[in-house]
Amino acid sequence: MFLWLADLAADAGAKDASLTFVNTGIAGGAHPLGYWEIRRYWLESELGQASQRKPRDVRHPLVVAQDLELDGLTDDAVEVVREWEPTTVREKTTRSLMLARIAYGRREFDDAIELGRSLHATTGNPSAALVAARAMIARQTFEASGLHHADLAGAFRLLIQTRDDLRRWGEDTAEVIVAAVTAARLLNNQARALSLTDAEPHGEATPSEAASKALRTLRATMLAENGILDLAKDLLAAGEVERADAALLRALIADAEGDRAAATAQYSEALEATADFEEKGQLAVRLAHYGVLHSFVEEQRLVGNEAWADQLTLIAEAFGGVDGGLDRLKAAAHSSAQYSLTLSQVYEAHGDQELQLQTLQAAAMRLEDADTWLATARLEKKTGLTAEAIHSAQEALRVAPESWGATARTQGLLIELFSIRGDWDQAVRSAKHYVRLLPGDVVAIWTLITCQHHAGELDAALRTWHTLPSRRRPTHRTHVLVWISLYQQFGEAIGTVHDLHNVAAEWAQDEEIRRQIVGLVILPDRTQRTTRGVNSSGGGVLDGAEEPAESAADQTTEGELPSIEETLINEYFRDFPDGAIQRLTLNLEQDDSLLDQLVAAIGTRPDTSELDDQVFRGYFPLGLICDAHGSTLTEAVISHASGVRFASTGSDEERARAQDRVGGGVIVDITALFALSRLPNDLRSSLMGAFSSLVIAAEQFRDAVSAAQAIGRYGHAGPSLGRWRGPVALRSRTGAQTLLDAARIDELLAFIRPLDRASRSTREASSEASAFEDDVWFAAATVAGSSRALWSDDAALNRIAEDFGVATFSTVALLDALLSTGVISANEAALAREVLLVERYLGIPFDDELYDRALNSREDAALDIASVVEHLGGYDANDILSFALRSAGSLTADGPRLEAWISACTRWLVRISPDEAARRENLNLFAAHLTSVHWFLPQTFSFVDAGVQDGLDGLTAEDPLLGAVDRVFSARKRRDERSAALWLFELVAAVDASVRPRYTGLAFRR
Repeated sequence: MFLWLADLAADAGAKDASLTFVNTGIAGGAHPLGYWEIRRYWLESELGQASQRKPRDVRHPLVVAQDLELDGLTDDAVEVVREWEPTTVREKTTRSLMLARIAYGRREFDDAIELGRSLHATTGNPSAALVAARAMIARQTFEASGLHHADLAGAFRLLIQTRDDLRRWGEDTAEVIVAAVTAARLLNNQARALSLTDAEPHGEATPSEAASKALRTLRATMLAENGILDLAKDLLAAGEVERADAALLRALIADAEGDRAAATAQYSEALEATADFEEKGQLAVRLAHYGVLHSFVEEQRLVGNEAWADQLTLIAEAFGGVDGGLDRLKAAAHSSAQYSLTLSQVYEAHGDQELQLQTLQAAAMRLEDADTWLATARLEKKTGLTAEAIHSAQEALRVAPESWGATARTQGLLIELFSIRGDWDQAVRSAKHYVRLLPGDVVAIWTLITCQHHAGELDAALRTWHTLPSRRRPTHRTHVLVWISLYQQFGEAIGTVHDLHNVAAEWAQDEEIRRQIVGLVILPDRTQRTTRGVNSSGGGVLDGAEEPAESAADQTTEGELPSIEETLINEYFRDFPDGAIQRLTLNLEQDDSLLDQLVAAIGTRPDTSELDDQVFRGYFPLGLICDAHGSTLTEAVISHASGVRFASTGSDEERARAQDRVGGGVIVDITALFALSRLPNDLRSSLMGAFSSLVIAAEQFRDAVSAAQAIGRYGHAGPSLGRWRGPVALRSRTGAQTLLDAARIDELLAFIRPLDRASRSTREASSEASAFEDDVWFAAATVAGSSRALWSDDAALNRIAEDFGVATFSTVALLDALLSTGVISANEAALAREVLLVERYLGIPFDDELYDRALNSREDAALDIASVVEHLGGYDANDILSFALRSAGSLTADGPRLEAWISACTRWLVRISPDEAARRENLNLFAAHLTSVHWFLPQTFSFVDAGVQDGLDGLTAEDPLLGAVDRVFSARKRRDERSAALWLFELVAAVDASVRPRYTGLAFRR
């Protein structure tokens, strides 16, 4: 009974319980006794309990084999075990495990791996997994071969699986984690190695694991290797570590402090003190890189490990400066990838980074070795040669054998390199490979989520998030910031306000994380995106609430306890009184006005009027608005922040460029993409189908995603630069217009998301254009370069791009080109121009029917068409004036729109007048027409007068409308003086008191 329980406990990894049951069973007459005595011996060894008891069943094969092995007669021990014929499944398991352990001790790593893996696969035995993993690590250390490239990666996966199994069983995992750290370090994944020893939430270890002596010692060792000595010194001062570990820590401290002699002595002591064969080998290698050949190396030569001993001898002589040592290493490196890597390390030790890099690059190309290409990529990354590092990493993957163990590590390096260049689309591709290579790995999954987030693929990031085990929150700072951003986008599909509170507590000292969380509370998403998300099966959409989220200020009433949102806000201000978000208190009883108090608290807005004016006139690119006012480029495009769209030069050369590029590839700027998104699907397809390939700038796609998030939080697109009066194009947008922003950005993203994207980081910007290389507005031009055309509706950007050799054209020019060649019909061209007019495009020739359709295409189009009218030329002046007066009559029911329309017409007349006399004549004619139309009534007069005065903008002392009213009044007066006076006073009564004196004087003239 007790022995059966011992087996059950062993299967569950409960070693302490299993040992108790074994002791009880032996005391009760266990049979066969020798088998259970060996089982007890192994359990005591694994638990660190040195046994002083001699087995009584000295004839049992396992006892005999154990004694032979301890006497060094391993061949005889193996023979005895193999001849033993077990009678139960448990005994067969024990037999296989003993053979695996003996094989590992005899450095017969192939056999140890085969036996251990097979046993673990059939029984799940953690001891078998540990033997197999250690043998794979040792085989790669002592017998490195292209046939076993996957050893380290395979060992690491096996050890992590075993760690997780032991955790479920509630057993000690320290020994397995120590081995996993060794594998991670040999894989050059130092960050993962440290994470294995650090407690959650910053690492992977449980609190009890992180507090264990073995893991604390290991963590101290790794930190000391990176120059962080505090933990190592604390452990040494407390006397908590074994002799070998203490010597290693002292060696690392001496190394960090520059005492090479002391470091060498301590490394030697550590080697001699440890009984672990792998550790001895690793320390011998470390000493060889100090130029010291330890006696352990010669001992290995004598027992048959000659190749390894020769290798370390060559290394030690090269590093130690032995005569001819470096030359011998160079000769060996010519045909050996391993020695080429060692030679590069010699140059690194000498501080010759240039020669180190040359050695690696030459060896990689000469030998076509994956490890050498990878080492080259890592050094190129270190020296800032990002493009070269990407090439080298890709070459490593190209030449790597199928079972290469560094594939995941190389994909991880590529993720880093692409992220450095800002090429997040490529980073996503590498991250997907990374996840496939490390299935179920939480860090790998979060890496993919992060890349998808930065690439603007938020829906994909949410789908990936749903693949996380238990959908855990991240533990790395970068990933936490991404999680917060996803929470903003998807709300309860990602977490709850309690999660926000927990994250704030976990990162209590991090102002940026706390600030981002407070931002979510103060400005929740207004477009219901916070309640949308992919369901747990990866498809479909969760139902959203009908009402937008309320801010924290709206959720509490007097007498209630503070909500979680209020707590988050108050604790932020408590912990970060000088943080980026400041609490502002206004005193209603203070003599200063609220506006003065605001100005005193936050300062005045910088004067950007000169720059704004250059953008509004089309001299500077639209993107400069974003630089000056802090919005995304896409928001500025959607909100018409530049007033009107100066899209085309209207030249024959531009139309010819558009015609020449039809059938070829083209890069499309966000300005043209927005125009395409406004077109009907069939017409859009016709324009896009004119090109063999259509690519957008990845940076501008991400800008559009950011715009969607900003619109979601603020309810409209920025920047808000509108005025109450002045040019219609520069006036504040109406509420009805801003309400359309969310739908417009959604339509734009739905249109551009499937399009091919290219990062400007994949092309080298010219030195002259370096001033723009970080600006989103120039991204498409950089991607286009000199080989592809740029389709852009920003004429100022096009002028700059042309200076750098980029062929450009606009949508307006493309329509002309496609119409002339019959690709689109006249009706299609007219429909497209109608849409562009409503989007305030200039350069579209006046056509009464076209402009009238555009004006009536939607209810609020009058202000948009008025913005265009302001900038029309004088070629069709009579037709334009007739259109303007007829259109004004359709706006009489909406006074503000009528005022804006009249203002735009007045400004147009001022613009087209060549001199003062012509201006006076044109304005008088316009005023005469205004006073003669049937809708010139008291109800409309105040808006007509305001529009004319706004359009004049103080340019002339004369008042054309006053003169026109005077003429009408005089004519009426000649017919009926009383009715004329009544007519005049009804007009005057409709205007503001400040305006009335201008007109009341007419009544007193003789």
